[in-house]
Amino acid sequence: MVSVRKTLSIAIEIVSIIVTIILLTSDIGSKNPFVFYSLYGFVIIALNLCIIISTQKKVITGTTIIYSCFCLFQFGLPIVATLDKNYSSYYLSILPNEIKVLGAQFTILCIQFFTLGLLVFLNQSKDNLKISISYLSDDKLIIRAAKWLAILSGLIVIPLYLITVEKTIVNGYSQQLRATVSSNGLFNIATALFMPACLLIYCYESKRKHTFLNIIYITSCILSLIIGDRTSGIGWIVAFVFYRYSERSKNMKKNSISRPLIIGIIFCLIIYLSFYIGYARVNSEISSLSPIKVLESFVAEMGFNFTTICFVMMYVPGITPYKLGKTYIEALILMIPKSIDPTGTIRNMVENLPHEWLYSLIHITYNGGLDFGVGFSPIGESFLNFGWLGVIIMFVLGSVVGRFFGKSDWTKLNNFEKYTYVVLLAGLLTFPRRTTYEFLKVYEYSIIFILLYLWMFCSLFKKLHKK
Repeated sequence: MVSVRKTLSIAIEIVSIIVTIILLTSDIGSKNPFVFYSLYGFVIIALNLCIIISTQKKVITGTTIIYSCFCLFQFGLPIVATLDKNYSSYYLSILPNEIKVLGAQFTILCIQFFTLGLLVFLNQSKDNLKISISYLSDDKLIIRAAKWLAILSGLIVIPLYLITVEKTIVNGYSQQLRATVSSNGLFNIATALFMPACLLIYCYESKRKHTFLNIIYITSCILSLIIGDRTSGIGWIVAFVFYRYSERSKNMKKNSISRPLIIGIIFCLIIYLSFYIGYARVNSEISSLSPIKVLESFVAEMGFNFTTICFVMMYVPGITPYKLGKTYIEALILMIPKSIDPTGTIRNMVENLPHEWLYSLIHITYNGGLDFGVGFSPIGESFLNFGWLGVIIMFVLGSVVGRFFGKSDWTKLNNFEKYTYVVLLAGLLTFPRRTTYEFLKVYEYSIIFILLYLWMFCSLFKKLHKK
């Protein structure tokens, strides 16, 4: 039965969407419509967050974390540029004002439809997602398998991280160096498995044995931040902190604020470290910056992905026609490894992914001035496929988040369900800066491959010990 609180939340969201549509189809009479919609978007984001928290009756949940990161990545830049009149952004300055306004309008609608989908499935059922596979219940064997995977992948990841960090400290940040490391296929596979393997150990092994693993895990995340892969680094750190918080919250008093306070402090430290690394890339002074300026610059940099929808709108449908769902179909097909495709079809698809398409057009438009890459976003991909009807994709995405993260009671999850929850949380935290293809690859390695690996390891181990 749907609660009165949830019904009211959905009703408020629907009304806010109607208000937004009326504004979009009316003459607001503002001299600077981009500033107006940026402020309006900020209000909508804050209102939605309050609605989600009120509906869940909790502040720190997987849902609120995912929603906050989604909005930060998609709308951070307009908020900072509007709230601080002295803030200047080169990337906003090169965009036509009309495109910025359209980008802000579409992003606000997408955030609202994302929230609506989330609310519809939030607290829908008390039944947890069940993953009942016999070999996953053998804790000792799973821990042994996870440790072997962590060791083998770590022997590749950690040395390369250390070498890259050493070169970065000596010679400064280099996009070329990072690109060279990222192009190493073996390193990419090892990286995709190392953090999941560590999290699998966390979820299965006694908490008393986590001291050494904590050092390895946190160090790896920090090294990832230093070499420039801040999105993944922050994602895995937040997932780790959420796991620890969820585990310890079972014994926490209902009205205790100590744990949320610690989480807040850790998050602030992550913000500062991430921004410091970004600032160090351009050899700028950071000691003179106030905490407010640090936070402002962090939000603006993380919210850089707002430019994605603006660039997409510059080229679609004028230069490139709508894809009509093609990129989503290709993302599913691309879960097939390139190594088992003798025709080269998979490789050709990879070379024509949305972020590659956008990179090529921006390279031509700005004569290589933005060749560092502007990334991509789910909002940009939804518009690339369906134009303004892409808001429906955001509703579906919000529904998926609400369905999975909005009903799972952490205390009732088994070990592998906790693992699934945390790795998908990490994947969704970085999804706002990536394409559907990249998120599905995280899912493929973190869930599907891990399940296959554990099945093979357990089967082989049992066969060997029967002889």
